[in-house]
Amino acid sequence: MRLEVCFIGRIVGGYTPSPNSVKYIVSLQSSKGQHFCSGSLVHKSWVLTAAHCNIGFNLLMNLDILLGSHTVFHLLYNREVCAFWMQYVSLAPLPKQNAGLLAGSMCRVSGWGSTSHSGGLTPLTLRTVKLPIVSTSKCNSSNSFSGNITANMICAGSSTGGKDVCKGDSGGPLVCDGRVYGLVSWGNGCGDSRFPGVYTAVSRFRRWIDQTIYSPYARCLKSAGLFSRED
Repeated sequence: MRLEVCFIGRIVGGYTPSPNSVKYIVSLQSSKGQHFCSGSLVHKSWVLTAAHCNIGFNLLMNLDILLGSHTVFHLLYNREVCAFWMQYVSLAPLPKQNAGLLAGSMCRVSGWGSTSHSGGLTPLTLRTVKLPIVSTSKCNSSNSFSGNITANMICAGSSTGGKDVCKGDSGGPLVCDGRVYGLVSWGNGCGDSRFPGVYTAVSRFRRWIDQTIYSPYARCLKSAGLFSRED
């Protein structure tokens, strides 16, 4: 799922959602407690994030996963990969394989990155911004990404600019119709109306995600009635 060209990920022009309303979002932190990427809890033992968020980390030794948090400093978290089910934690629904989105569909993306176009201080509380889907043809035009957007990518951004993601929110969920359709991946600057944010198209990898998560013990999960491959 390596689709990144340049790292982006701060919420620009967004707002603070109600505390603990985004129950599936995850803060990925270094062993020193520094937030560097976001992700989505898609199974009690699996977090979905961007490929470049894994670079330079031994996931079992140097990575903390913060669950059920509205701030990046929160007492309700578990250092183990397997999540405890709490009041503030739930799974992120995923789209079916190859499910598409119409241009103009409204989605929202959340994260803990900087709130300004030029960087600045990183907020402690979660931020969210609502963005419309931009068609691949428009995103691939000569005035935008000039053909660099593939079928494995989704574009989302404001036609007037000023609302976007950038450095700090990489791997975070783009949620449309209640499902995680995109992961913050790359872009060209922040909040520029000509260059929407680019996201990994999760629906293109749904079967791979299921195979990765369920294959070793799919029969056990099915017999227990815990998970559906196309829910």
